[in-house]
Formats: sequence, structure tokens, C-alpha cells
Amino acid sequence: MDMLKRKVSFIIGAVVGLFSIIMVYLYSLDFEENKPIKANQISTVQITAPSVETALSVEEEKTQEIVIDILPTEVDVFYSKMVNECNNIGIDIKLIFAIIEKESQNGKYMTSYDGHDHGLCQIRDVNINWLQNKLNKDIDLYNTEDNIMSCIYLIGDLINNYSPGNIHQLLMMYNCGPNGAKSLFQKGIYSTQYCVEVLNIMNGIDNEYERLTQFMNM
Repeated sequence: MDMLKRKVSFIIGAVVGLFSIIMVYLYSLDFEENKPIKANQISTVQITAPSVETALSVEEEKTQEIVIDILPTEVDVFYSKMVNECNNIGIDIKLIFAIIEKESQNGKYMTSYDGHDHGLCQIRDVNINWLQNKLNKDIDLYNTEDNIMSCIYLIGDLINNYSPGNIHQLLMMYNCGPNGAKSLFQKGIYSTQYCVEVLNIMNGIDNEYERLTQFMNM
């Protein structure tokens, strides 16, 4: 009986001791999780702000990129010039591109069968001296800008000096010359197939800027 009591007491004591050890271990874990952080244990991240010089340099680069993007191209400049000159003489810019298509089928280096009409608008070489005085420079009729400006100035001269009654008469003068057109007027002819075809082409044009770009890149 005494032996049994001693065994029971020993088991109870062992259990109590084990329980105490477990409680101490659990308390130590809780303390590690919640103990205050020392100053030298705090991790820091250093953030360096860009210098004023760097910031200004970046802004300057952005500004330069924007300026480059909005600079007008050679086509922009000449197209604007065409619009202004056409407005000055009172014609639609599309008329010039219709004449180009009819006269040369948009061929920059086209020459007539007799060798006297040249380029996009088939400018007659008899007009070169007058045109060079008008443009105040030597001209190349196979150069897009020279040829087109020659066409605009010739049409402007026809309007100013011969006062055609309508666009059909103007186109007859351009195609046949003032004297040739005058002889047709005297016969009661005030329009030709040439006029009809040019005006039909003109009514179908909606991409004159793209056409000019193609001519200038030829």
C-alpha cells in the first residue's frame, strides 16, 4: 500500500514538473514576440531625392523632345505656302492637284511628246524666263516646288490679265494658251473635255497633303 502511494505521488510530481516546464517555454515565446525593439535593431531605407540639376536636366530633355516633335516638315512648309498662294488668287488648292493628275498622271519627270512641256504640271518651257523673274531665282521644272509654284503663278497671271468668266475658261487658257482659248471662245466653245476631266478629278480629291508628300519624296 505504501509502495502504491509512493508511485502515485511520483507520477503526480512528474506531471506537475512537466507542466511547469511547458508553461515557462510558452511564456518565453510570447515575450520574444512582444518585447520592445531596440534602436539599433530598426532597419532603415535611405531615399535620395534627385538633385535640382538632375531634375532640370530631365525637364530640358523633355522640352527638346517636344520641340522636335512639333517642328514643321518640309512638306508642311510648302503645303502652307501653296494654300496661301491659292487663296491669294482665289482658287481651290485641289485644282492644282487635279491639273497635275490630268497633265502628267502625277509623273514628276514627265515630258511632253514635243519636248517642251515639263514636270508635274507640264509647264511650257517658253514660260521659264517669265517664271524665273516672278520667282526671283533659277527654276528646275522637274523640282516639285518649282513646278507647282510655276503652275500657281501662271494661273494667277491668267486670272489677273484675262479675267476668265469661269473655271472652264480658265482651264481652257491654261491648256491651250490665252490665244488658243480666245479662238475657241470666238467659235462659241466655252468648255472642253479637258475642263470636264480636270473638274471631275478635282471633285474626287480628298488627300492633297498625301499627294504632295509623295511628290516631294520622289
